[in-house]
Amino acid sequence: MSLKVKTESPRIYLHHAETPAPNPKNFESHCHAYYEVIYVVRGRGSYIVEGTEYPLLPNTVLLLAPYEYHYVCPDQDCPYERYVLNFDDATPFDAPRTLAPFANDKSVTGVGIYFSAERVDEALRHTFESFDTLERFLEEKEYVITSEGLVLLRSMITQMLLLLGTAHAEPPTLPQRNLVSDVIAYINANLSAPLSLEELSRRFFVSKYHLCRAFRQYTGNTFLSYVTTKRILLAQRLIESGEAATEVAYRVGFRDYSAFYRAYRKQTGHAPAWERQGSCE
Repeated sequence: MSLKVKTESPRIYLHHAETPAPNPKNFESHCHAYYEVIYVVRGRGSYIVEGTEYPLLPNTVLLLAPYEYHYVCPDQDCPYERYVLNFDDATPFDAPRTLAPFANDKSVTGVGIYFSAERVDEALRHTFESFDTLERFLEEKEYVITSEGLVLLRSMITQMLLLLGTAHAEPPTLPQRNLVSDVIAYINANLSAPLSLEELSRRFFVSKYHLCRAFRQYTGNTFLSYVTTKRILLAQRLIESGEAATEVAYRVGFRDYSAFYRAYRKQTGHAPAWERQGSCE
């Protein structure tokens, strides 16, 4: 099976796929501005979210809020079947209430919201499986859904979120805190400050070499790439809210606007002014 649905307004991406022999190298660490839900039908391995690890097992669910770095590390000896759903806050009906599951106390659950198989009841599993019925609402153009199908899809997402709201997330079974998760928490709280491996190695009493290796191991990314991506995502939000790009560049930690402009264009594919103007400079 390989169901895919994409819409632009509201922004929705739904994918039901199976990988018979998953190669962990094909699952890259990434970060985006949308909510994400992952439901595993079959598979083993780990979810890694901002340096925090959760067990990837059948019937588990992971909720990811916008701007959380994450990736999956599946066991290549076991087929990996999953539903992956990305959406914006305009997608579900009654958004303040239906998005409540993403607001669970992260001091309890770590980063990301994890539901073990025991917490995912039959009604919730059936909701995920019912996404496959959307295939009959797809138009001839690839991945495009009819207007009737979009109404149904939004209703199904709303139902799924309401059911998740009645379930109970639980803390990860693996250690919640480690060096990298502490470093990441510091980075995210200090994006506007100067950040370097030298400064962080002193602050956390480790060598640069050890910190660099541990960061790559737990995030799937380099320190510099992680910091730059988080800064550009924050800049995007600030510019969309009406702030001037020249001021935002310094607010998110860049000391030179030309460096900010290059990094912004490389990551987003367009210039900062596009966020408000709707076209590239």
